[in-house]
Amino acid sequence: MKYILASFVLVLFSTLYINFNVFQSYILQYDLIQEFNTKTLTNSTLQKIQNSNITIPNVTMTSLPLLPIYAAYKQAFGDTEQALSILNQPVNDNPYIGYRESLKSQIFYDLKVLDSSLFYAKKAYLKVPQNPIHFERLAIALAYKKEQDSLVTYFNLFQHDDEAVWKLFLASFIAIEGETPDEVISIAKRAKLKFSKSSDISYFSNSIIYGLENVKLSSELSQKAEIFYENNDFKKAGELYEMASLKNPGIYSNFENAASCFLVTENYEKALKFSSIVLDSFNISLGKSEFTKAVSLNALGQKDEACKFIKISIKQGFKNAYPYLNQFCN
Repeated sequence: MKYILASFVLVLFSTLYINFNVFQSYILQYDLIQEFNTKTLTNSTLQKIQNSNITIPNVTMTSLPLLPIYAAYKQAFGDTEQALSILNQPVNDNPYIGYRESLKSQIFYDLKVLDSSLFYAKKAYLKVPQNPIHFERLAIALAYKKEQDSLVTYFNLFQHDDEAVWKLFLASFIAIEGETPDEVISIAKRAKLKFSKSSDISYFSNSIIYGLENVKLSSELSQKAEIFYENNDFKKAGELYEMASLKNPGIYSNFENAASCFLVTENYEKALKFSSIVLDSFNISLGKSEFTKAVSLNALGQKDEACKFIKISIKQGFKNAYPYLNQFCN
């Protein structure tokens, strides 16, 4: 009976000890997870971790391993040696998410030990290829080593739906000097179709397809054109918008703005040309280019076509088109 009672008391105290540590861990994790998600690691939380038992449990409520997170705090506050020592501890703490390997990759990259950085980046990425952080570590290491073909190969190993991964891939090739492979240009075109509403994807893709310098120059010309437009110098504004569209044909706005300027200056041939480019080359349904095309066609004597496009413009809700319906469609 005494042995049974002693065993019961031992089990009870063991259970209480574990539950107490779990409770304390959950209190710690509230601040820790908040800081981890916002990437704002603080020294006060580091002190709390050091004064806590992070082996019971050894993962957070979100399944992140606590020891590698401790290592991340150590690294953030300059103790690289201790961070690597923690990461090298053989602990079974959710080895499937690749966080330990990703953090090692980052540390070795900061230490300029690039082969090790790339080694662990590959391991992390292959464990969870859809994690943008893992792909970021891999892309940075490969871009630094100028291994363009490998970066394409690893990207193509999996189907990626996260916009962040595509942006990282495209940005890596913008950073790599030299001629861009045709396959990367093809991927950039796919990215524009897949994320047609993303301004970041548009910028990165166009920088690869048409060249970063051309995209920058196009933006500068467009800004200058806007100044002339605001000062009612539509002729000069149209010329600058046209130049901008030639440097970066990957965005519709310069074509559309050039067409509007040419319409005001009654250069109907060019207004028709640039509004047609918008309608033929871009998936835009705002009614403005249809309106410009309709007015230009009417001025050039093509009333049937003008009627067709003014109706489309009205259907798409472009208010300036309404007064022209009876004029073009009689």
